[in-house]
Amino acid sequence: MRSKLLHRDGGATYALVFDPGDEVISGLTAFAKDHDLDASDFTALGAFSSALLGFFDIEQKEYHKNPN
Repeated sequence: MRSKLLHRDGGATYALVFDPGDEVISGLTAFAKDHDLDASDFTALGAFSSALLGFFDIEQKEYHKNPN
């Protein structure tokens, strides 16, 4: 994975580029730890060969996978 700081304006905006075969979640987790990120958001994701999407249900305190 490669990263580049795009700009800093009260927060920081980074571009992250993963190579084919890179595991995205572990790469994002390592990047967040390395940069002491407590909270973040995504602007865009793209070009996955496969992905399993879901969401976290706060009331049930569990993840739900998107069936499609």
